[in-house]
Amino acid sequence: MADAYVSVKEGADKKMQTYRNTVDGQSVDAEAFVPVDSSGAPINPALESGGNLATVKTNTDPLVASGGGGYVRQDSTGTIAKETGGNLATVKTNTDPLVAAAGGGYIRQDSTATIAKESGGNLATVKTNTDPLVTAAGGGYIRQDSTATIAKESGGNLAAIKTDADYLPPATSIGTLADVTAAASATQVTASSTPCKAVVVRALAANTGVIRVGNVDVTASRGKELSAGDDVVLAVNNVNLVYIFGNASDKVSISYVN
Repeated sequence: MADAYVSVKEGADKKMQTYRNTVDGQSVDAEAFVPVDSSGAPINPALESGGNLATVKTNTDPLVASGGGGYVRQDSTGTIAKETGGNLATVKTNTDPLVAAAGGGYIRQDSTATIAKESGGNLATVKTNTDPLVTAAGGGYIRQDSTATIAKESGGNLAAIKTDADYLPPATSIGTLADVTAAASATQVTASSTPCKAVVVRALAANTGVIRVGNVDVTASRGKELSAGDDVVLAVNNVNLVYIFGNASDKVSISYVN
């Protein structure tokens, strides 16, 4: 590269070498520093000394198993070698059967990689959705029969459970009473026995105070409050069970169904 070796400048720990080159008729100088030792001799890159580079493993070195064994190692061909001295030989794979515990009860896989029958446990007694739900000894539970339909309840109290049709059958007639004036004491809306299925008590719109509705114990602080225009339905079997309490000038209307 150099057309001429021009000069060398020396320092305490390096030399600067200058080369002169001719490029397209022009002189071009190139300089380079070279490390030197105390005698001025160039220092070339040396081998590492006193370190551990010589013992660093590469990907072509085998990975040696530890003294106790059990580590997978790589052999000199760069492939994975068989484990020596460890427990890899006893590790189960997905082709090994899963053995049932000594006490039984665990599902295991046989050598054909299919699920074997459970042995020694309780799987045979587990109910499925095709098994009937048996009524308890005391009765009263709904059960499913072998046809997968709901069977009739037996021995319990389902037949005695009331529905809304039992308590509020359709009315066959409607009756009314004359408006009843309240008083500052429990006032019976009628003293006559008047059978019914329900009573509607309504505070007249012209009322100025609150009327309380209840039984014979109704007071200014006890019973259902009715402001003017409010009403309440009472599921009683006789109108004479209803009492009111309120201002002497306020009234209620009474309707009932039978």
